[in-house]
Amino acid sequence: MERAYGKRPDYGILHYPNRTIAVDFTPELEIALLDLLEEIRELDRRKEVDRSHEAPGRCKGCGYRAICDQRITGS
Repeated sequence: MERAYGKRPDYGILHYPNRTIAVDFTPELEIALLDLLEEIRELDRRKEVDRSHEAPGRCKGCGYRAICDQRITGS
Protein backbone atom coordinates (compact mmCIF):
# COMPACT_ATOMS: atom_id res chain seq x y z
CA MET A 1 0.00 0.00 0.00
CA GLU A 2 2.70 2.42 0.98
CA ARG A 3 4.66 1.87 -2.23
CA ALA A 4 1.63 1.88 -4.49
CA TYR A 5 -0.32 4.74 -2.93
CA GLY A 6 2.27 6.65 -0.90
CA LYS A 7 0.34 6.16 2.34
CA ARG A 8 1.23 3.81 5.18
CA PRO A 9 -1.74 1.66 6.20
CA ASP A 10 -3.02 1.82 9.78
CA TYR A 11 -3.68 -1.91 9.91
CA GLY A 12 -3.36 -5.14 8.00
CA ILE A 13 -5.90 -7.90 7.46
CA LEU A 14 -5.36 -11.60 8.02
CA HIS A 15 -8.06 -13.53 6.23
CA TYR A 16 -8.72 -17.14 7.21
CA PRO A 17 -11.48 -19.39 5.88
CA ASN A 18 -13.49 -19.03 9.08
CA ARG A 19 -12.56 -15.52 10.25
CA THR A 20 -10.84 -12.25 9.43
CA ILE A 21 -8.57 -10.38 11.84
CA ALA A 22 -7.41 -6.77 11.69
CA VAL A 23 -3.86 -6.26 13.01
CA ASP A 24 -2.42 -2.85 13.89
CA PHE A 25 0.41 -1.95 11.52
CA THR A 26 2.85 -0.34 13.94
CA PRO A 27 6.54 0.23 13.17
CA GLU A 28 7.42 -2.25 15.95
CA LEU A 29 5.19 -4.99 14.49
CA GLU A 30 6.54 -4.29 11.01
CA ILE A 31 10.11 -4.80 12.27
CA ALA A 32 9.09 -8.00 14.07
CA LEU A 33 7.38 -9.26 10.90
CA LEU A 34 10.38 -8.47 8.71
CA ASP A 35 12.69 -10.20 11.21
CA LEU A 36 10.45 -13.27 11.23
CA LEU A 37 10.31 -13.37 7.43
CA GLU A 38 14.10 -13.20 7.26
CA GLU A 39 14.35 -16.06 9.77
CA ILE A 40 11.95 -18.13 7.65
CA ARG A 41 13.94 -17.36 4.50
CA GLU A 42 17.18 -18.35 6.24
CA LEU A 43 15.69 -21.65 7.40
CA ASP A 44 14.40 -22.25 3.90
CA ARG A 45 17.92 -21.78 2.51
CA ARG A 46 19.27 -24.46 4.82
CA LYS A 47 19.28 -27.95 3.34
CA GLU A 48 18.99 -29.74 6.68
CA VAL A 49 16.44 -28.63 9.26
CA ASP A 50 16.38 -30.37 12.62
CA ARG A 51 12.88 -31.01 13.84
CA SER A 52 11.78 -30.17 17.37
CA HIS A 53 10.63 -33.22 19.26
CA GLU A 54 9.72 -31.52 22.50
CA ALA A 55 6.11 -32.73 22.07
CA PRO A 56 5.84 -36.41 21.04
CA GLY A 57 2.11 -35.99 20.33
CA ARG A 58 2.90 -33.35 17.76
CA CYS A 59 5.35 -35.71 16.06
CA LYS A 60 2.76 -38.48 16.06
CA GLY A 61 0.20 -36.24 14.35
CA CYS A 62 2.61 -34.73 11.81
CA GLY A 63 1.71 -35.12 8.15
CA TYR A 64 5.38 -35.73 7.27
CA ARG A 65 5.86 -38.52 9.84
CA ALA A 66 5.91 -41.31 7.24
CA ILE A 67 8.88 -39.79 5.39
CA CYS A 68 10.68 -38.08 8.30
CA ASP A 69 14.04 -39.57 9.23
CA GLN A 70 13.88 -37.76 12.60
CA ARG A 71 10.48 -39.03 13.73
CA ILE A 72 10.08 -40.31 17.27
CA THR A 73 9.62 -44.07 17.12
CA GLY A 74 7.15 -45.80 19.38
CA SER A 75 4.85 -42.79 19.79
